[in-house]
Amino acid sequence: MQKNNTMKPLRLAIAAATAATLTMFGATTRVDAQSFDNIEANQEDFVLVAAPGGGLLGRPEFMIIEQKTDAQQCWGESGAQPTQIEPLLLNFDFSGICGRSTDSNGYSIRAGDGDAGSRFNLAIDEEEGEYLLIATPSTFPTNPYRNSPPLTLGRTFGKAENGFTKIFLNPGWRLTRRSFEGRTLGHLYLTNDATLAALVEAGGGPVASEPPVTPPTTEPPTTIAFRDVTNDVYAAQISRAVEIGFIAGFEDGTFRPRTALTREQLVTALAEQGPKPMMWNEVDPSLPAIKIEVLGPPPSSGTRDAFEELVMEEGCEGAGIACDGISIREDGAYVEAGENDNLIVSKLEANPNALGVFGFSFLDQNSDKLKGSTVDGV
Repeated sequence: MQKNNTMKPLRLAIAAATAATLTMFGATTRVDAQSFDNIEANQEDFVLVAAPGGGLLGRPEFMIIEQKTDAQQCWGESGAQPTQIEPLLLNFDFSGICGRSTDSNGYSIRAGDGDAGSRFNLAIDEEEGEYLLIATPSTFPTNPYRNSPPLTLGRTFGKAENGFTKIFLNPGWRLTRRSFEGRTLGHLYLTNDATLAALVEAGGGPVASEPPVTPPTTEPPTTIAFRDVTNDVYAAQISRAVEIGFIAGFEDGTFRPRTALTREQLVTALAEQGPKPMMWNEVDPSLPAIKIEVLGPPPSSGTRDAFEELVMEEGCEGAGIACDGISIREDGAYVEAGENDNLIVSKLEANPNALGVFGFSFLDQNSDKLKGSTVDGV
């Protein structure tokens, strides 16, 4: 008994000290939720998603993906009722390119009379073969709406096969961004201009009967810069690269996208023991004047072993480079893109001037996205 009596005051002292510390820091940083304002956001920069959840129950989660820049596409869409979302941002380092909000730190609801995040929490519910975006009342005793039914903000019109399903907001709801004293913050609001009391009375407002119809956009025809890329899968990207002055092509008005390579040329371009050229035309004047960039697997990959054996070791003698200890340069011309071939594909889509190193089976299965380069006629 004496031991328990000794420990109890100690625990209380620790708890008291912790509370005092929290009060000391919180007193100078606390901001009332009603002090926040909001500004309009471009709805096309975002997609709302019912995403597969983690944990033991595996409940679906609410996610918002934002396209911040055009450097790489953050998501893709396919199908209708439901629309399936491909979360492309999960395949690359999306820092500064995409945004992803997955909990109340990143989003909350806002009514016409102010921030309502402390009174309602956003969640995903399943009902009759689809997902619903709902706001459930918090159970805080001070919440006057704690016994109210959930508000319905949007729906998916079905469930996507991959688990990532696009959410369509009901009429009256939109995304805005939180601001404070004129400064834009990262937090997003699911916003409705009606008062919170009116929304509660209406259960969130009217419900969409079908997904909104987006009118098709007509893209201006692309002017093809080189006559030999008219039917190339990357014709538009190549022409854009010419437009911004990134590439120039050859004097005869061609780009030669499928110029065959030899093992000797690849060794000259990539060997640590070689001249380390920066441009392909420095390897051979017949090659285009574009930067050397080869994306491939790391040394732990069997594909990398095969490339070093069949290309580097076989082509070194013809390239006039000592074969003893031949290795791949590490100054950026060869980029180790990991053992995930899909990640290499996404990087190639971002830079059509780069080359990628794959196993043949992967190339064959992805012939709609990849074009094989001929090496020594193969």
